[in-house]
Amino acid sequence: MANNRPVPLLADLAFEALLKHRAKITPNTAREHEVLMQHKLKKETLLFLQSIADGDPNSVKEFLKDNPRLAVLARSTVTTSSGNTYENVTAVELAYVLDDDDMCISVLMPFIKKLPEGMIKKADEQLAKKMVEVEKQQSEFKPYDFSAIVQAVIADEMLKTTGLLCRDLFRRGMELG
Repeated sequence: MANNRPVPLLADLAFEALLKHRAKITPNTAREHEVLMQHKLKKETLLFLQSIADGDPNSVKEFLKDNPRLAVLARSTVTTSSGNTYENVTAVELAYVLDDDDMCISVLMPFIKKLPEGMIKKADEQLAKKMVEVEKQQSEFKPYDFSAIVQAVIADEMLKTTGLLCRDLFRRGMELG
């Protein structure tokens, strides 16, 4: 299986190492505080969206208890355990494209409903936009044409003979049962 996850930036690795070795970080200036918060939010965003991709409602709830705005503001690229990558998605969009109704209705929506009106509207817009995008993709989908393969199998006498033999063996096995 190919590893298609992006290589982390050196600054992200350094920040992660710093967090592992220091219990508490105290920034000395406003700029240091801003940088610290940016890295922390970036890390939280990735972990939060990965929790949605992994279908882990308990982790998602924990993130939302600490920062409910993540439900609307978090946006990143996520790879599921099956290897599907979703680029530049929000929490609402990700739960929708993963067809995870429970995550949408039971986990994300209760937190979103408690947010300010403007953020609720933004979540609605995100969902509506993603629904239109998915519907468009589905309407453009053309199923694969297997007729050439079927014709090749029909024309091949050996496949026809072995196929009939397998069918007969299967039927006898079912009769003995």
